[in-house]
Amino acid sequence: MKNAPNRRPVGWYLFLLAGYVLLAAGYIGARFLWNWTSTDDARLTVAAEAVYAEGTILPSETYPFGYGYPALNAFLSHLTGLSIRTLQVYVQPFLIVLLVPLAFATYWNLTGRPETAMLASLMLFLQPEFLFESARSSHAKLTWASALSLLCALAISFREAGAGRPIGKWVVLSYLFAFGLMTSSAFFASSYLFAIACSFLGWRLWQRWGRRQAGKGSPLMRLLYVTLSCSVLLYVVIYHVYPPAGGQLSILRSIVDQVAMLLLGVEAATNPYRYVQAAWISEQVYIALTLFNWLVLLLSFSSWLLRAKRILEGREELSPNQLFLWLLYSGFGLFLAISVILDLAGALSANMQVRVFPHLMVVAVPLAAETLTGLSHQISQRFPAARILLPGGMAVLIMAFSLASLLKVTNEPLLSHNWVFHTDPERRSVEWLGKHGENAWVWMGVDERLVALAEADGLWKASGLQTKWGRPDERTTYFLLSEIMTLRAWRTGDQLPEVFSYNRIYDNRFTSIYRVR
Repeated sequence: MKNAPNRRPVGWYLFLLAGYVLLAAGYIGARFLWNWTSTDDARLTVAAEAVYAEGTILPSETYPFGYGYPALNAFLSHLTGLSIRTLQVYVQPFLIVLLVPLAFATYWNLTGRPETAMLASLMLFLQPEFLFESARSSHAKLTWASALSLLCALAISFREAGAGRPIGKWVVLSYLFAFGLMTSSAFFASSYLFAIACSFLGWRLWQRWGRRQAGKGSPLMRLLYVTLSCSVLLYVVIYHVYPPAGGQLSILRSIVDQVAMLLLGVEAATNPYRYVQAAWISEQVYIALTLFNWLVLLLSFSSWLLRAKRILEGREELSPNQLFLWLLYSGFGLFLAISVILDLAGALSANMQVRVFPHLMVVAVPLAAETLTGLSHQISQRFPAARILLPGGMAVLIMAFSLASLLKVTNEPLLSHNWVFHTDPERRSVEWLGKHGENAWVWMGVDERLVALAEADGLWKASGLQTKWGRPDERTTYFLLSEIMTLRAWRTGDQLPEVFSYNRIYDNRFTSIYRVR
């Protein structure tokens, strides 16, 4: 009951944070009048509609990485009577608010300090990559919910075991959350399994290096059992419960070959870092919008190093749940380093580090929050006047980082070349072509902006139309050009295909469709 006086402030804090998260989700959708989507969102929409129509997690159209999110959408559609597309556009983005109490509970149990957990949960929703993934109509919310719940259950089990109390219910819950994570995204489940395995190996090495006794009764010994059990569970999910996920393992050999080529000195196939130069008006803008990420990485790594030094010197003894957080940070850091190598080798579409980075930030944020709370406490003790100035300065920083995060999440057109929205005239042209087009390839721009819109349109599959973006080729029959494409080409200097007015078969003033043969 020693934390009882904190319950009321914690409740108000969570209420205010939930309000901020709802406002942020509303801005992200309203910025483009809810006219934005991605290829991942489109595939999940189609998969959810197939699950709902066919009544099985293995319908004719599946999402290859997991069935959890399509099944959830099918359930919500059946429960509410809303269509899958309505849920995807207007409901799912706001369900990000459910992550607020989960994040706070997880960080409280990992750090053992409610004030650190409050700051960490706020910082998590200021992180642009996490906010972008969670506010989309994708599986990320379910994936994050399962991952945070898994970490929370593990942290509680370690703490309870260290205190000599029974942990049976937390063991069962941890495996249920692990199963949920695997059904939501087998790829991210394997990422967490890798990080947990690294945590166990790091703990064993730490025990030997630090010359501490690694008794079998230590709570962290359970990391070995979690790794082995979840490996078996992941195998069952991939090869027996949901076989489409097993198809993703077919790229393993090419990954090994490409990494070997890189290590042998062969030139990398791709350079993922060119994205910054191509997607933003300047590198300075990108750095300004991601400054919060660099601050979190700096603070968290400083905290990690300082804690390691203190433990080695015998000046600090971590509780099992705190040690778990410290080891987990190491595991995800190693995984990020490996992902950089894979991206430089051109594997996994050269965006693996982009996908891994938010998961590293989930465990980096509480370490950074511990550093900030410690620094603010020291400054307040040395300089009494800072007790008045620090809250104001923190408020200004939070507002600045919040604005930067929202600008990056929405790929603000004033700052970014990577426009993610579509207009109503473009939507009408896609729908018209779906009704009147025939088996042919359709060029839809220099990026995937309209490709996702077309893939989510069931009419395109029925008419046999195939999407094409980037450079058109000899197979292309239809060209879809819009005012937005012209404006973007004027900004970036991209060349649009040459078309002639006598080939135009559709025009709504803002969008035209041409058939060249």
